Amino acid sequence: MQRPMASSARSFLKMKASIPTLRGVKAEGGVPVMQLDTVPAPELQHKNQVLLRVLGTAVNRADLLQKRGRYPPPPGASEILGLEAYGQVEASNDESFRPGDHVIALLQGGGYANYVVAESATIIKMVPLPEYYLSFNLDQGKFERKGADAVVACAGIAEAFLTAYQLLKFDVNLGNAAAGETVLIHAGASGVGLAAIQTARELGLKVLVTAGTELKVRACMELGALRGWMYRGRPLEDLVDFCGGSESVDIILDCVGSTYAPIHPRILRKHGRWVLFGTLSGANANLDLSLILRQNIRLVGTTLRSRPLAYRKALIEEWTAFASPRFATSSLMPVVDSMGIFSLSEAERAHAYVESSGNIGKVILRVDV
Repeated sequence: MQRPMASSARSFLKMKASIPTLRGVKAEGGVPVMQLDTVPAPELQHKNQVLLRVLGTAVNRADLLQKRGRYPPPPGASEILGLEAYGQVEASNDESFRPGDHVIALLQGGGYANYVVAESATIIKMVPLPEYYLSFNLDQGKFERKGADAVVACAGIAEAFLTAYQLLKFDVNLGNAAAGETVLIHAGASGVGLAAIQTARELGLKVLVTAGTELKVRACMELGALRGWMYRGRPLEDLVDFCGGSESVDIILDCVGSTYAPIHPRILRKHGRWVLFGTLSGANANLDLSLILRQNIRLVGTTLRSRPLAYRKALIEEWTAFASPRFATSSLMPVVDSMGIFSLSEAERAHAYVESSGNIGKVILRVDV
């Protein structure tokens, strides 16, 4: 068992973190803003925990909800925002990890800080870790390979790629995809969307996407989508023909919610799977439930953050076996928005950027404070 030395432990009493606050800045509408503050640092509490010095984390939509008090962390999780991290092991109560190791961690909270304690089961053992990533060049309309920069490449992998694999393959109660099936991915140019496109492509699926601009559609198609539907200014009914008519899709990955809900039962085949993992457009919808009955459609909702540790551990192990060789050959690659790299001290700006829905890929926070 490895424990921090006494001199190191004293330095962990306080740390910098970006936290939601109304202090010092009057936020519009009373919405908290992210500001750096000095807070108590976490400590190792029991075996199978690892203390990480965080080098990078990423902004997720869940962070924006938590900032507004609409997505509280699970019991026992850190109140600090941040669902993923790339960092260096500072101390470990698990012999599998040694101080100095560079790792990726899936978190229930705590990433927006200098240090975070992670359960060793939620640390991704990927060797080698990616150092290169893709960014979409808006002027040229194509992806460019960027790096080497392990912080940017690794900080946004965990939440996007693990969520995508969970939705599509890992959980038989969710997508449970089989090669040759057709999947419709909403918000295709988001972090999860682009990870899901790559994952679906590697699983042998036919990929359709929706996105808000033609450039975002082009980005999705570059990574493996067959067709993309630019939804702005178009009647929702057009989505049926875009997908290939009624009963043309096997799986829908839906982070949007109410907007598309009336259309989904019409485009899903019998025994289709509608996997809801977000409600960006709202949570209330008018549904013709008889269509769900007649088509034997399975509508299921899921979040990853609140899943039991054993579930997250099994997901990470299966995904790592699937993804590690593909990252090594660049068949899978992290995607980071070309303007989406911020310092932790700029977390509020990063949140505003994500809320504007302008990003293509992940938005990263370098923890350099």
